[in-house]
Amino acid sequence: MSTTKKALKNGIWNAAEVSIYPFLQLLLMPVFLNFMGATQFGFWMLANSIVGSFSLFYVGIVDSSIWQVASAQKTEKNITQKIAQTLSTTLYISIFASFACFILGTALFAGIVNYHWFGVDTAVIAQNPYTILSLTLFSGIKILEQSFLSIFKGLEKYETSSMFGLSSKMLILIVNFYLAYTHASLDYFYLSASIITLISAIGAWRLLYKKYAIQLSFRKDVMQTASNINFAKWSWVQSLFVMLSNQVDKLIVSTYAGLEMLSYYSIGFMVFAQLHNFFAALGAWLFPYSARLKEDLSLFKSFKNKGLNYSVALSMVMLTALSVLEMPLFEVWLGADKYIQASLFIHYFIAFESIMLITIVPYYLLNGSGFVKQNTLMEIAFKILNIVLYTSLYFMLGTTGLMLGLIISASLYVPFQHQYSQLLLVKSSIEKQSILSFLFLFASVLIYLLQFDYYQLALGTILALFLVLNKQSLLAIFSTLKPLKA
Repeated sequence: MSTTKKALKNGIWNAAEVSIYPFLQLLLMPVFLNFMGATQFGFWMLANSIVGSFSLFYVGIVDSSIWQVASAQKTEKNITQKIAQTLSTTLYISIFASFACFILGTALFAGIVNYHWFGVDTAVIAQNPYTILSLTLFSGIKILEQSFLSIFKGLEKYETSSMFGLSSKMLILIVNFYLAYTHASLDYFYLSASIITLISAIGAWRLLYKKYAIQLSFRKDVMQTASNINFAKWSWVQSLFVMLSNQVDKLIVSTYAGLEMLSYYSIGFMVFAQLHNFFAALGAWLFPYSARLKEDLSLFKSFKNKGLNYSVALSMVMLTALSVLEMPLFEVWLGADKYIQASLFIHYFIAFESIMLITIVPYYLLNGSGFVKQNTLMEIAFKILNIVLYTSLYFMLGTTGLMLGLIISASLYVPFQHQYSQLLLVKSSIEKQSILSFLFLFASVLIYLLQFDYYQLALGTILALFLVLNKQSLLAIFSTLKPLKA
């Protein structure tokens, strides 16, 4: 299979796994909100934020496993032995990651129950007494599942990984819908999710055993463990700052504005997360791909430059389309009353995603090429700036200030990320055409935020001009892959 076809196939499968579940969850948000009430729904969003924070314990493990197996396909003669070695070491590290989840979960449980952290009052605790502990159990089992699925991703068998991941997520969504309808405690949401995820993990292991005769082992391989940790440590640090940045804003809203306001803020964030996860999933194949082909500098330069233009075009198309569809689409989805309360967050998070979308290609290329440390340091600088700006602006301007902080920090980060990644990957500075692409995007974001008369027409005009100027580059986006075979 050609590299282009494999990339497209992997991108579609990964996009399906990452996008279908949150899309359906997003679609059902108004129903969940009606079933649960704003306060209970807000606590569920807070609990999901904690689960998201716990994922930092397995992100490094997953990235390391994918990188180890993907790299071995080109250099190792006995790939089965490498898979067994990588999986054994990954499971060994997973034990400690799960234990870390337990320690942190217990601390959060004590703080919320005894000191009402994050604005959680006694009535909410009485209705959901063991939610924090049950979500801790779920997070630990999730680490186990992701350890198995990372092997399939490293082998570029995204269809297998996605089938397991998507099936378990869909079952969790169905059960959650029933539990919300019956007004059940959130304790049962995460206990049922734990059982489903455990079944998925067992199924993934059985398939690995059937195809590669790999025994389940938690043995410690010193050299392999050191290699995994050396790669994963920077991914972990990177994930830590990403999670902090993505959760601190919710904790601020929950603590100072209340769980009800967090409900509507979370709707806007879910719109952003759904869009970003979808676009990131489409490009996920770049990670193992660049790990195998990192020596081809001409490919990196050609693809990265075209990738920037393609990303900017996608962002501008999204902004132009949503400038027309945003109000009618979200009013139908949420209802007029709920849309009024969530509209500020939805509008600003869409603008934020239009900027964050163009960070995806360099992010994957850097990690896949082994520049995890450099990528992490950039992410840390961005997330610190992110937190400082949106926190300070929140206390100056309220929720509008928080949203402006997100957008301003992203606008400052994007040109720097592309310049630094260009220097690392192809040893040259970004071209003037890339700078022009940034200007087109930032102009579109500003127009989208201002919403002056006929701003939709202005967005459409800028988009048309950009497409005409970059026609050849956009049409040639995948031509850089044709000379290479999988």
